[in-house]
Amino acid sequence: MNPIMLTTTEIADAAIREIVQLSLSAAPFDLFLDQLLVPGDAWFRWVAQLGQIRETRTALSGLFGRFVARAYLTKYCGFGYFEPIRADLQALAGWPSLTIRKNDTGDLPDWMTATVAGANAYAVAEAKGSHNTQGVEAALGAAKKQVGRIDIMSGTASLTTKRYALATRWSVHGRPDLDKPYLYVDDPDEGDRDPTPKETRHVARSIALGHYATLAEGFGLPGTAAALMSAKRSAPGNLALPRRELTLLSMGDKSRGPTLCAAIVPNGVVPIPGDGDIDAFRNGLLAVYGERTAILAVGEEDILNVDRLEYPTFEADQVVAPGSFWNRRRIHIDGSELAPLRDTVIKRETVP
Repeated sequence: MNPIMLTTTEIADAAIREIVQLSLSAAPFDLFLDQLLVPGDAWFRWVAQLGQIRETRTALSGLFGRFVARAYLTKYCGFGYFEPIRADLQALAGWPSLTIRKNDTGDLPDWMTATVAGANAYAVAEAKGSHNTQGVEAALGAAKKQVGRIDIMSGTASLTTKRYALATRWSVHGRPDLDKPYLYVDDPDEGDRDPTPKETRHVARSIALGHYATLAEGFGLPGTAAALMSAKRSAPGNLALPRRELTLLSMGDKSRGPTLCAAIVPNGVVPIPGDGDIDAFRNGLLAVYGERTAILAVGEEDILNVDRLEYPTFEADQVVAPGSFWNRRRIHIDGSELAPLRDTVIKRETVP
């Protein structure tokens, strides 16, 4: 078996985007992770099981399993766009004739995901987390079934799709039967026919727009989220974002221009207020949370480029040191940027 090297900050960076996209109210970011892990241990080993009762343990295990799987898919497979799969499969449809079909009963997989550089690959993925002392086979088997329950359709044809089933078996301090953590990955290609290059580009565009739409929803920007979901089903190049939901942002000596953004604090996501004194909002966050306050933002132009099928290549950080979640500015491979709030200047977009 090959060791997987992931820092707590890389997992926290995956967690922050997952939490925003799922509109969760709690945020187990870098500090929280460090509190849960055995200090000084090179292995990803919990101090104790995640929760004392079965329901809590199952929920937290599944959530942290998503964080680890997403960090793995980003770092080792190059996936940067993650569109959560929800019950309304029609919302996942894309232009010109892309649809998502459920082919079996049971729970749906977690994500549709696409690579960023050239947007030349896409996949469906399901993550599981487990404390099973007998191994990861049961969790991996469930993930394999789940990830096969949808097909990406172009007209009446099921497009060949890589299907990632990822199962993490946790390690717990003081438990010889849970001594080492494991991440197992199964990734077959399944479908009726290979997509054409044009179909691949349009599938990736649809996933990327869905990725940004769920970020906007988690940022508290409903008009932007609706515009992005509508663009998925429209011809490329026609996206227009609501000006009143954009924020002018400068980070250090760099202007990001109009952005979608929100504040990140240890216990959640705080939307940028549409009214009131924005400087008082910023200063209030710094007064309450101090250095543990950041801004997560993605530029309007980056989103418009994706809609136009002009995929940029972002200079994302390749190695992120542990312990730097709150105090290091960094760019993710989807173009989103996290920066300490103290280093940012926030202004509202002027609406004519």
